[in-house]
Amino acid sequence: MKNVTLLLLLISFLLTSAAADAGIVVPATTTIIARPETKKTKLTYKETKKLLESKLNRKLSFKEKLALRLQKTFPKYDIELERRANNQAVTGFVLSVCGLVLLWPLVIPGLIISNSALRKERMDPGILDSANYGLAKAGSIIGYVGLALAAILIAIIAVTLSTGVYW
Repeated sequence: MKNVTLLLLLISFLLTSAAADAGIVVPATTTIIARPETKKTKLTYKETKKLLESKLNRKLSFKEKLALRLQKTFPKYDIELERRANNQAVTGFVLSVCGLVLLWPLVIPGLIISNSALRKERMDPGILDSANYGLAKAGSIIGYVGLALAAILIAIIAVTLSTGVYW
């Protein structure tokens, strides 16, 4: 079995190199086995400062030390947070529209989810795509309008039932 595999690899190598010499592009058929990734350990502030000073061959200024401290304190940009915020924007919009058109109690979770996505955008600007920011904003506005319409409708029903006047 090993001999057959080695023979196939040798033939594919020869064909690929011969085709490359002739100017023909042949797609690769072999798979490359990657080494297992080693777990990267995070450097502490002092270790990072020492490493930077040795690379720069000078002491870090106060502003550079402060920037390094802030960089170590705050977490890095999280792609998962961006994905969740964008999903929340779309979900909030859909629930708000469904609440306005179909079943009014859906306006409440739509409003909450849209405002959550907008809050994430305010805390970390640029986390929402421009289209999803618009959807979150629209979901929030539709949610408030839906709540206002529901309150007006409930007030009209209450007044109608209390006066005893039915159309």
